[in-house]
Amino acid sequence: MVAPPKGKVVAKEPLSIRERPATAAKYLGALKPGSVIELSCKVHGQTVQGNDIWYLLAQQAGLCLRALCEEPVTGPALQEVSTRVPRAVRCPGQVRRPGHNCRP
Repeated sequence: MVAPPKGKVVAKEPLSIRERPATAAKYLGALKPGSVIELSCKVHGQTVQGNDIWYLLAQQAGLCLRALCEEPVTGPALQEVSTRVPRAVRCPGQVRRPGHNCRP
């Protein structure tokens, strides 16, 4: 089994984890600056700081903003995504996650 891609939080403050790819979405927690996190895929959502890409976290429910998290520092490239964001779909890893639509 291939290890999931990992990214690094580059925000200076804790990075919010959201239920959907939008800053007004339900807050689920935060990631500490410098944390290395496993990523599932990326989705298009609200544009923040000129970027509309959000990462779906692999180890916990929620998404974080790409503008404040580096592209994967280890592991395979992340799957591209569609612009539709349904409530729940099947991810390439066969894990049900809310708020994304990975293309196999």
